[in-house]
Amino acid sequence: MPKALIIRKANDLIEARYKLTLIQQRLILYLNAQVKAWDKDFTEYSISVTDFCEFLDIDPSNMYSQFTQISKELISKTLTISKDNQTIITAWLSAAIYDADKGLIRLEFSPKLRDFLLDLNEKYTKYSFDDVKRLKSTYSYRIYELLKQYYNRKIKERTLSVDELKEMFQIKDIYANYADFKRKVILVAQNELFEKADICFDFEEIKKSRKVIQIRFVIKRNDKNIAPFTGEISPNILEDITSEDVSQSLQGAIVQDNELFQSEGAAPLLSFISEPLTPQQQTAIYSAAGGDMEKIKRRYEIVKTKPNIRDLVGYMISILPLPDSEFESPVASSADSPAYVTPKKNRFVNFEQREIDFKKIEQMELELLKERLKEIDSTEDSSVDVSRESVSPSS
Repeated sequence: MPKALIIRKANDLIEARYKLTLIQQRLILYLNAQVKAWDKDFTEYSISVTDFCEFLDIDPSNMYSQFTQISKELISKTLTISKDNQTIITAWLSAAIYDADKGLIRLEFSPKLRDFLLDLNEKYTKYSFDDVKRLKSTYSYRIYELLKQYYNRKIKERTLSVDELKEMFQIKDIYANYADFKRKVILVAQNELFEKADICFDFEEIKKSRKVIQIRFVIKRNDKNIAPFTGEISPNILEDITSEDVSQSLQGAIVQDNELFQSEGAAPLLSFISEPLTPQQQTAIYSAAGGDMEKIKRRYEIVKTKPNIRDLVGYMISILPLPDSEFESPVASSADSPAYVTPKKNRFVNFEQREIDFKKIEQMELELLKERLKEIDSTEDSSVDVSRESVSPSS
């Protein structure tokens, strides 16, 4: 199973002023996904033209000749980043080497981008490239990132001025008329995100006199494009998890404190878990965490980013007893080696190699239920009803 491509970038970079073509935007994101959360410096990243085209479902026959030109343009193309009281103007790439014999291109980010792609402890946005790779408009990518930045912080709306958006996208001269800007940028992005991304939006135009000066985006989870917990677990699906990622996923979260059921000794109501769970399953998860509700929340925030988990309950039960240190960034293999690698032996990473014994899990759940829920009748085995927010684009 292919490895998940995770994008991490500082929010200042998301709000930078630049303009890229669709293929340039995709190449930069693909390159961004090669950067690991624990990297301390840029390296020379090798990209297979074949893999790149396969990931994006592009015909590779025409891409080999284009890659050299694309890289050359990215070296000369600049972006403007505002950080604190500084304005940083830099190119995207510092070097590009195309190996025609191997079908590889070796790229390196400009050193000026270190603060915006490396060692990101706060004020950054993370998402999976799989969630946006089908987008066909470079403006859809930009609007997605601007909204994802807020959605990850559990903020469901964002207001941006029309002039601010045009400046970020460098299209003031292209779409000077708002009607054209709305039709070619906003409506295209709205439709694409609804059809192809994990979040979507409605929007409201804010006017001064009769002129639209701001757009209020209402951000929504797009359930129809979020894969359910089915299929096999990728052998390296957890490779990119770090303690910082867990912290960010929890930052700003608005979650209801979970109280015990009214019956004494009953399992806690895990209302923050969106998948339907029986009382036995909730009890099994609660017991595996040793009654630590905060630990369950932390682990579930990780599970929500993994679309290919076949058995949610069995997976949660397996990872909850593990110490938090299992989820920290890997460390260098030796003091003399600058390379940061994922440890080869890790109970958490190796979980997917073990077949889940569903009967054993069921038996364990029943035993836990007998110990903790002796007073509860068998009629209380109904699933917890979980409602989902429905989404649709603006008419």
